[in-house]
Amino acid sequence: MKKITFSLLLVCALILSGCGVTTTAMINDNTTLTNVELSKKNFVVLGQTEGVSSSTYILGFGGLSKRLYGQAKTDMLQNAKLRGKARAVVNITYDTHVSFYLVLSVYTVTATGTVIEFTE
Repeated sequence: MKKITFSLLLVCALILSGCGVTTTAMINDNTTLTNVELSKKNFVVLGQTEGVSSSTYILGFGGLSKRLYGQAKTDMLQNAKLRGKARAVVNITYDTHVSFYLVLSVYTVTATGTVIEFTE
């Protein structure tokens, strides 16, 4: 009975445990060009903003969400509350984390940026 219990616990531990890989990248994906003079103190830093997107694969299949970077950036910009204000998001970085389980892998992309507001 002890061997069965131990074997069952070992199988549960293997199924529930996993490993992961994390990478960080700064991607220059600016699609809007602006001319802003930053040589004087005409802006204030308001803080950080973040957006997350994830996709799940089973045995390498799945991943209905193929545009993880785009979705994470869209979520980040919505969280920044830029609409109607002289604000911008700068220094955007993307963190990619992949969690591997027995037959399952989860890809998560987190977009992080700094929100600034122009005062002049």
